[in-house]
Amino acid sequence: MGDHWLIGMNAQLEAALREIVEAEMERWGVPGVVIGLLRGGKSEAVAFGVASVESGYPMLPDSAFRIASVTKPIVATLVATLIQEGRINPDGPLADYLPDLKLPESGEAGITVRHLLTHTSGLDTELPVNLTSFGNGDDAASRLAASRPPVMQWARPGRVFSYSNFGYWLLGAIVGQCTSSTFESAMRQRLLRPLGLNRTFLFAGEAITQPIAVGHRPGGPSSHVHSVVRNCYAPARVRVASGGLIATAADLLTFASLYLGSSTSHLLNEEHLEYLVQRAAAPGWGGHYGWGWCLEERGGELVIKHDGGAAGFATTLQIVPARDFALVVLTNSSRFVAMSRIADWAMGQFAGLNRTPPQAVPADPEVLGMLAGHYRSCTSSIQAEPRGDGLQLELTDLDPLTGEAEGFTSGFAEPIGDHGYCFRDGELEGMLFDFVDLEDGASRGPSHIRIASLAQRSM
Repeated sequence: MGDHWLIGMNAQLEAALREIVEAEMERWGVPGVVIGLLRGGKSEAVAFGVASVESGYPMLPDSAFRIASVTKPIVATLVATLIQEGRINPDGPLADYLPDLKLPESGEAGITVRHLLTHTSGLDTELPVNLTSFGNGDDAASRLAASRPPVMQWARPGRVFSYSNFGYWLLGAIVGQCTSSTFESAMRQRLLRPLGLNRTFLFAGEAITQPIAVGHRPGGPSSHVHSVVRNCYAPARVRVASGGLIATAADLLTFASLYLGSSTSHLLNEEHLEYLVQRAAAPGWGGHYGWGWCLEERGGELVIKHDGGAAGFATTLQIVPARDFALVVLTNSSRFVAMSRIADWAMGQFAGLNRTPPQAVPADPEVLGMLAGHYRSCTSSIQAEPRGDGLQLELTDLDPLTGEAEGFTSGFAEPIGDHGYCFRDGELEGMLFDFVDLEDGASRGPSHIRIASLAQRSM
């Protein structure tokens, strides 16, 4: 089966790993990286670089990171335990669990827990409100649910995939409601402790006494100089359920073992584990989404994965059940491309599964012109213009509350299918997106661009 199946890297492979990681760190200015591998039931982790550019403290294999949206499959697994016990009906209306919740146009009547788990609720990804206004007390989630949140609803439930952090905040509130406790308490008692995840934390105050990585952002699209993100461990409490967990590579690999037939699988029976990895939604650019998991095929094998990016971190957890293999890559840089390239290399070398970039298809100048324009959501402003055989996109991250610009990236994308595109350069290299028409042909061309979540064409 090849040396990559042996526990304990041989010297040649270890040297190759160090070479690729250090090259990507230098290319993108990434301060530090931790890579974790689970093979044949045994895990190992290796660290590179520093935990903080200010302290110079070395990164350690057991350094904890804010794992951002890798939180979502852990939350979905917790929800599945409540579904298994009959405390939650995945197809029950939200009103059964959050009776005070009011959404635009009574949209909550058609939204179910399943829609929240699979990002098919039609709800936007963020809220244009200050999330700290709900406080950091145990009632934060219930206050959010009772606040008549001013969230955009792009489409009727079940019609379209659109990544929604807000949906996972509601799941956190539902968990608290159904356990007569809080989301955080239920997470600890029902999942973290039974799995032995002793280095997975919900709050910075719990993690700060342990080795911990600090989030960093570059000074600009062309800058390699990174600076510390001061509030990287201070998300509003309601946000914890979508991307606030703090964990080590070893703990994430232990969690991954639940999906590899580990002895801890008594937490979920086979039926409910299958629910989590069923093909429940189609994002539109390839692959599928389950309950909190992205699902893709690579080399004929199912890869269960989720990436995360927030507050100066980029992370991924990838599981290959047929190969009894899992991979974690944690970086303390918002340069997502570095994490992605390292993960692709590691999947090829250690699991024998190489990613094949999608091939470009001939561009139609008329279609490119039809797609050109400005698109906007509460978190992003996107300008798309034809360039050669593709589109040049300029993306500005927006503060959902103020609308002020928080970051800027750009990239060239080639068509890879019907309204599907792939970025070919820069920080966005390899990222896929597509265009969606939610107006049923009422306007010229697609009404939205979907880079994970939807943004609407400006008139």
